[in-house]
Amino acid sequence: MLRKVFLIITAVCLVACPGLARAGETDLLVQKLVEKGILSPNEAQILLDETKQDVAKQNAKGTNDAVPSWVQTVKLKGDMRARYQLDVDKNQKNENRGRLRMRLGLEAKPNDQMMVGVGIASGNTGDPRSTNSTWGSSGTANVPGGTSALDLDYAYGQYKPVPEVTLTAGKFKNPLWQPNDMIWDTDLNPDGLAAQLNYSVAPGIDAYMNSMLFVMYESRTADYSDPLMLAVQPGFNLAVSDAIGLNAAVTYYQNNNIGNRATFASTKSTNTIVGGKYVYNYNAVNPSAELSFNNLFGDTFLPYIALSGDYICNTSMAKGNSGRDGWDAGFKFGDKKVGAKGQWQGKLIYARLGRDAFLDNFPDSDRYNGKTNMKSWEGILEYGLGKNTSLALDYYYAQSLTYPTGLTTTNPQQVLQVDWNLKF
Repeated sequence: MLRKVFLIITAVCLVACPGLARAGETDLLVQKLVEKGILSPNEAQILLDETKQDVAKQNAKGTNDAVPSWVQTVKLKGDMRARYQLDVDKNQKNENRGRLRMRLGLEAKPNDQMMVGVGIASGNTGDPRSTNSTWGSSGTANVPGGTSALDLDYAYGQYKPVPEVTLTAGKFKNPLWQPNDMIWDTDLNPDGLAAQLNYSVAPGIDAYMNSMLFVMYESRTADYSDPLMLAVQPGFNLAVSDAIGLNAAVTYYQNNNIGNRATFASTKSTNTIVGGKYVYNYNAVNPSAELSFNNLFGDTFLPYIALSGDYICNTSMAKGNSGRDGWDAGFKFGDKKVGAKGQWQGKLIYARLGRDAFLDNFPDSDRYNGKTNMKSWEGILEYGLGKNTSLALDYYYAQSLTYPTGLTTTNPQQVLQVDWNLKF
């Protein structure tokens, strides 16, 4: 009897402590106990299942002594998107393309106050606004089945001295809240520093302050200093009622060493440029707001509706100059998020961005190729095929606000994207 108890305890210890033996070895030990008649097959399976569940719970809580606590906090996440894209341009040949996006991220907590995030993504190293890899377009020309590049998408360290304050350094996701992507492409991750403050003022009222120092380029010349962007965004979240919420913020952008410097390589050449240099510094004020409604028509019809908008004005330009401002208006309806089978969401956005409202290195690259001096309509419909997988249709119709050089039309462009999204 004592031998039986000893062998059972040994099996449990090995199963519960992955650092002491590999999974195959523990399974073999339990199998030997069954062969010797010490455990029945049913008892053996129950033993393995229960101990493995205990280990999983310990890892989730970070309490498994056999594994370092920081390892137990590591989280992997990612997504894959397969896309069909049709580009229609009156002055060019229509283009049909298959595209792929893959992103993989890791988060780890060295201690309770710090976190490290690292992510890689597919895409083109020369285009910070795209993580797409086009089918049939490998790194080497005319090589069928060639491999695609993976780049460092982000890498940052984060410190929370108190729960309300988050400090970040490295290459990180944009910390500024934006209801729409007219100004900032969601694939663009700034380099530099960020600070975020969140504070509950009263029940139903939360205030926040997002800020970042964006190092846009290291010049390495004596002609001018590095161009930097300082952005500060105070805002608040207000629960008007259980069904109505309001998120509003104002962002101020202060750019240094932009005016009278050589243009960035990623410019779309729609900003005002003279002699290969920017004319304006592109300091700007950008108020944004989103009004949301939950279950306005009950639980079964349109569970979520949101009205949103942005306005931006380049304060570096004198009043009265054309092309110094821009705005957008959005309407979202359906489910708040699409994460399960049968959930759906629709979205309609109108955007109008003046030539010099903002630097043309940052707007959504799918909306008129990421240019300024444009107006556009965008319609999106997404449907959940299952847990963490969906099908989405995205359509853009955009045109220039003025006649492009050499053309007698506003050069309308259409883009249709059909996406299969999988997240994990």
